[in-house]
Amino acid sequence: MKLNILNGDSTFFNFRESGMTGDVIIWREMLSEGPVAQINYDDFFSMRSQWITETMGDDAEDYNSKVLSEFNRLVELTNTASLDEVILWFEFDLHCQVNLIFLLNFFSVCGHSVKLSLICPASHPNHSNFGGIGELTPEEFKELPLQKTALDKRDLQIASEAWMIYCSGEADKIKHFISQDHHHLVTLKRAFEAHLDRFPDEASGLSELEKTIAGIINSGSTKKADIYNEFWKSNRIYGMGDSQIDLYIEKLEKQQLVPPVTE
Repeated sequence: MKLNILNGDSTFFNFRESGMTGDVIIWREMLSEGPVAQINYDDFFSMRSQWITETMGDDAEDYNSKVLSEFNRLVELTNTASLDEVILWFEFDLHCQVNLIFLLNFFSVCGHSVKLSLICPASHPNHSNFGGIGELTPEEFKELPLQKTALDKRDLQIASEAWMIYCSGEADKIKHFISQDHHHLVTLKRAFEAHLDRFPDEASGLSELEKTIAGIINSGSTKKADIYNEFWKSNRIYGMGDSQIDLYIEKLEKQQLVPPVTE
């Protein structure tokens, strides 16, 4: 049995339209935002569900059906002998890379010897400003398995280290990790460099990411759609969607560092 773990619903649409085969799990968590910790999975997803329902306004039942049920199905499948290969379809951005190292850490600790493969292109010849596999046509999507990379034990060790360091929230540890070799996980370096830009500096108390968003708003873009589009032009590395950018906008508004933003 071949299992495909897709990085979201937009990828599933292309997966289906391109005629790809195999069982599918859609990963919808956004572990690049909110609390994370190295704790047991029941407590971890309870913590995540509480944060997302309180912060994003989502319903806990919605989280359970869209996120937790998919993870539970993954656990069930890894406990079956029929699982031969898992293919992880993820983007190069911070949002996807954090989700990826969480999943690779899961496979590292679960003890299943399943073959793991990764599809994670950082560029595409038909897209000069490539934003990820979600923007490919079904025909372009069909060619992605040609870029499939087989992952080994060293990759799992690196991913587990990356997850531990990400959970620590310590900038020095992240900087040291960035300086190391990441084997087949070549997109981790750039993603973790972007993560460092989310740490506040001592002078202003703001991160480079917050300064960027504040600069867009203070330059005259006070409608959310305009802010999103301006941000995405040169900041695709974060992989942030509307709801994630909104978190930073709301924080800046509360601190009265930007004028009120409209829908």
